[in-house]
Amino acid sequence: MKNGKPQNLNPVHNKTGTPASDYEIGYRKPPVRSQFPKGRSGNPTGRSRGKGGAGKSLKEILFETVPVRRGDRTIRASRYEVVMRRFVNEALKGDWRLGLKILELVPYAELRERSQQSQRTKPITPEEAAEAYRRLMEAGRGK
Repeated sequence: MKNGKPQNLNPVHNKTGTPASDYEIGYRKPPVRSQFPKGRSGNPTGRSRGKGGAGKSLKEILFETVPVRRGDRTIRASRYEVVMRRFVNEALKGDWRLGLKILELVPYAELRERSQQSQRTKPITPEEAAEAYRRLMEAGRGK
């Protein structure tokens, strides 16, 4: 730096290739040798995508296993199972709203269990789902 001005270390102007007598290196004026070539990105590979995080689907998150204490033991269970157990326990303690919600969810659980246990290749029909729901609602009313 001479006389308070940055020293010009560039022998050639950055774009034109002409002598750099008028090109001064300074704030937002890098030397030519450190500038990116025209048409080439400064980050050719781009940003890394990471490992899921916020992009994970709800299904993946719910069925991940986590350590859970049951009595004096620690076991692994899915987050879904942990939440459902919590719902049932709270309903048994007297939370009638959760009790109703559980009754609404039971048919889906029954259908899921049936579909996992059966050797059927065709999916459960809407009529079968409605019948299972009807039976469970009747059982919940004490009929």
